[in-house]
Amino acid sequence: MSNQAKVELDHVHAYPSDEPTVFNHLWARFAYTIIAWTILGLGINLGFFTSLILFFTPLAMDYLRFKPDTKLRIIARRVGLVTCGFWAAFGFIASSGVFTIVPEGENIMVMVAKNFVVFSGETFPVMIIWCIVGFNVFLTGIDPFIYQSKLEQIVIAGKETGLEG
Repeated sequence: MSNQAKVELDHVHAYPSDEPTVFNHLWARFAYTIIAWTILGLGINLGFFTSLILFFTPLAMDYLRFKPDTKLRIIARRVGLVTCGFWAAFGFIASSGVFTIVPEGENIMVMVAKNFVVFSGETFPVMIIWCIVGFNVFLTGIDPFIYQSKLEQIVIAGKETGLEG
């Protein structure tokens, strides 16, 4: 395959370039994620697990949409995809009745279904889930810092080859 044919194929790649746009800005995603995470923690009720799925769907779609070209962003994307997949699966399983939200005094707890095979009737604070979900908020917060624009990549490549401007 000639170089020209390869270049033409790159333009029809299924993934868009890994560049923020006015509609997909990394800082806007971080702000949205903080707001959504805060709302997820407010008024926790039986719909919490469905909300958990809805929280991770846009993040997963964002991670699937882009094909980063720097090592740090590739790692961040993979970690993001794995955690989004985990929490989405957890949300679906929990929504099926394996877990329920129950008040226990002043605390809101997650209870394993009484007819489930293991840990039947056991409870743990829902705050644990909410805090662990905060890892993904952190991940969206570091993404703007590890992103390198095309201009930054050119400058870095120039410094590595000794072509400082």
